[in-house]
Amino acid sequence: MLKSLRMRSLVDLFFLSSVVVFLVLLARNPYSQRTLIPNLEPYPDSMHYVVPARSMVSGGLFKIIREERVINPSVPPLYSAFLAPFYLVNNDPRTYYFANVALALLSIYLLFLILKLAIKDKWIIGISLFLFTTNFYMYWYPQWAMAENLILPIFLFAVLLLIKPVSKTNIIFASIIPFLSYSTKYAYLPLAGTFVALYVLKVIWEKKTDRVRLGILFILLSSILFLPILIYQSYMQEINPLIRYFNILVGTFSFGNANLVIGSDKFVGSGGWFSELFFQKNFPIYVRGLLGEKARFLWDYTPLLPKYLIFPAWTGMFMGLFKKGVRYFSFSLMLLLALPLIFISTFSTQDMRYIYHSVPTLILGISLFLFCVKDFLSKKKLYAVFVLGIFIIGGLYIFKNFQRLRYQTALNLKYAETPWYYISVLRLNDYFTKGKFLGDKMPYVISPMPPYYIDFYSNGNYRLLPLDKDQEFRQSKEAAWGYEDYSDFHGIYKKYLLEGYPVYVSTYGLGNEFYLHEAFDELSKDFKLTEVQNECYTQCKIYKLEFKNGKSI
Repeated sequence: MLKSLRMRSLVDLFFLSSVVVFLVLLARNPYSQRTLIPNLEPYPDSMHYVVPARSMVSGGLFKIIREERVINPSVPPLYSAFLAPFYLVNNDPRTYYFANVALALLSIYLLFLILKLAIKDKWIIGISLFLFTTNFYMYWYPQWAMAENLILPIFLFAVLLLIKPVSKTNIIFASIIPFLSYSTKYAYLPLAGTFVALYVLKVIWEKKTDRVRLGILFILLSSILFLPILIYQSYMQEINPLIRYFNILVGTFSFGNANLVIGSDKFVGSGGWFSELFFQKNFPIYVRGLLGEKARFLWDYTPLLPKYLIFPAWTGMFMGLFKKGVRYFSFSLMLLLALPLIFISTFSTQDMRYIYHSVPTLILGISLFLFCVKDFLSKKKLYAVFVLGIFIIGGLYIFKNFQRLRYQTALNLKYAETPWYYISVLRLNDYFTKGKFLGDKMPYVISPMPPYYIDFYSNGNYRLLPLDKDQEFRQSKEAAWGYEDYSDFHGIYKKYLLEGYPVYVSTYGLGNEFYLHEAFDELSKDFKLTEVQNECYTQCKIYKLEFKNGKSI
């Protein structure tokens, strides 16, 4: 019993130590100008999550609202709903970071429960938690207001339920997983479907008696709980999900002509977002990413795991298939990774964030590898050799990653990353001060940045106009920017100049987008541009727009 208590206290110590390390790596002040959090990237995705969350708090509507003009978000509502209580405490848009930190801490706790239940060995639990908390993406991704932050604990909770005994209580919890997954990110429908199949199989396998009734209960509960999000899609987003996914199936795998299917839309078929042609291009990239090669994750190309950990990760999952006690666990991990991977490979854009759950999956694969090695060495009374091996692996990992972890710690506590998008809005505010422009003619600022982002930090002394027809929210220009004739952008600017409004153009946000630079260059052909502000090392310029030679064109 004393030995058991010592083991339990050591396991708890490993968990608490991992949490402390995690918190140090996550120790960012979102309200400062020392982190990238105020940028609220990437666009427009973050706007679809943050703006509705704040709208829910202020007006009770899950909508993207600007000046009483409304856009229905194209994303599911659960992540925004999770953010909303945090905005009740502090409505500053940057508050989402604390929600993401809470989700990250919940994820490590769920991983801890999985390891305690499936693996049990204290040393394997310790090193697995350490690998998780020090993984680059685990402490990097919470900076961004993206739904994958919520997917991670949902996925780990699903894995936990797959290794816990079947009971009525666990069936109720399991029946919520499909709803939670799909209500967080529509792209995780295959993950939800895979989980349903795995849990039905688990019920059949474990329950020799009463398995039919329990299986039907699980499917029935899952279906009932799934209905609200389908109703939400149908009525709030005006999408028929059944037709949508039938069209994706038809268009992706070329079973027929998607354009002939009733309700066909731009998401499928030739030139759409899903195609078997995308699979041919994307699937090898995803596979290489899962094998430790560089692959795009948002704008970063850091490998998911070092290559020397990839081999034991995959080997562990395969070895687990032949190991009594973890066979179903290994099978579940592989299936939960493989089926969503196949589906998302048919999507037009490759991005490893679409399989974000692969990071804890691979780490659990490492724990399975160590579990199998431990079992083999223990039978030969070489457990001490196994523990020595754990220390060698841990030491090698720390040696290889020390500079990265040291850099992140120093960045959080001492140095800074500059949020130039945020600062560019502050520079706008500096120029457009209250009372600077007399009369009722509030100035207009032409900007390549999303209007919702500028609104987060604007002092309200200027209105906004878009620079180009193809910038963010291109499908909803009237709702985003106002009711104008967007067939002639220069005509809009001329109209306001003729009406006596001061018109300016801000350059920050042009970035590497050629079409935005081209649109800015076109302004100089039709208008006189006078530089009135030059900040952010020449990146935050403001020009006053006037008719050439004082003439109306």
